[in-house]
Amino acid sequence: MTTTISWIAGTAVRVRLTSWVASQGRCHSVTIIRRWSSGVQCGARHGLWTSLGRRSALRTGGKEVKPRSWLILCSQRLHLQAGAAVIPHRDKRDRGGEDAFFITKRAAGVFDGVGGWSALGIDPGLYSRRLAELVRAGTESMDATSSLVSVLERAAQTNEAVGSCTACVVALSTLMEAAEPDKRRSVLTCVNLGDSGMMVLRKGKIIFRSKEQQHYFNCPYQLGTQSKDTPYDAFVDRIDVQVGDWLVLGTDGLFDNVFDEEIVDCIRDWCRERTERRAAAPDDPLSANAGTASPMASSLKTEADGRTAREMHSAADVDRAMTAPALLTAGAPALRELAERLARMAVTCAEDENRMSPFALNARSAGFWYYGGKLDDVTVIVGRVSRTTT
Repeated sequence: MTTTISWIAGTAVRVRLTSWVASQGRCHSVTIIRRWSSGVQCGARHGLWTSLGRRSALRTGGKEVKPRSWLILCSQRLHLQAGAAVIPHRDKRDRGGEDAFFITKRAAGVFDGVGGWSALGIDPGLYSRRLAELVRAGTESMDATSSLVSVLERAAQTNEAVGSCTACVVALSTLMEAAEPDKRRSVLTCVNLGDSGMMVLRKGKIIFRSKEQQHYFNCPYQLGTQSKDTPYDAFVDRIDVQVGDWLVLGTDGLFDNVFDEEIVDCIRDWCRERTERRAAAPDDPLSANAGTASPMASSLKTEADGRTAREMHSAADVDRAMTAPALLTAGAPALRELAERLARMAVTCAEDENRMSPFALNARSAGFWYYGGKLDDVTVIVGRVSRTTT
């Protein structure tokens, strides 16, 4: 249980809430509670009651600017219904690949281990998996003095594994700018460091696309051993979201091989097929439950080469960071089906030597002659902003 403050007739009143309270932004600890009826502001720390004596400046593009100061409450009205799929590179399946991810109802993240560590005899997936576990735990324990950037920073500092990885993490929150709950904005905060990415779709159109960070071509920003990059170098974006918005997170195995428009077309085709299936078989339980939240589960499926692996049906397992030897799907059944479709499309495009891929275009822009896709681990999370009914 956490405590926040509402203002009634000029008096501060405690209100007990069941969700965590978080201040999102590129700052260590800034929490300002605005008095709705006036310009009076009250700083808060340690349970939102003691005076906040310290503020951190917010860095954007190398410039110091003042932090945006308003309380952010994890949305009680909205949540993320998500599914995920991981297909490791064929040469990395024996160790489960180098990507990792996590999904919860309020947050999600993808992490791409830097493959260069394998030349030193170090499994790059160890660092990314551990970081995913730590970030997931951090998003669940965020309080009024936390930010998504500081959660990532603490996770990187406490990660005992050797290695490095990129990171793209999102969290769903509600801005407490208005006194009336119905007027409060739901916001998706995205922290992206490196060349993984995230996009938000609404009514079949892209309303946001993250930007990648590279020191030079094919050398992305990364967290970890001997890296000078920090979470405070990441791009931080806040996107107003509403019920029905689509969210796609992916490592560079997706975005290096598939164009944004192709992702949109794939989702559109999948939605049309789902609609047709529902109309053709209204009594089909899968069709009937397509629009509702489903218990999270995961399974490792059989690949064409005959590889099989254990099946996992524990809901607790899915809320942990995961990887898989061949193919892992996790989350809401319908959405993990879509995530798998996108992941398989990325693998197909990566294997096409005659394709002018996004990676090939970027290589040519950097002065390198390259044609075809880029073989890599592929991790995809597909989420939809849904209304919480319980």
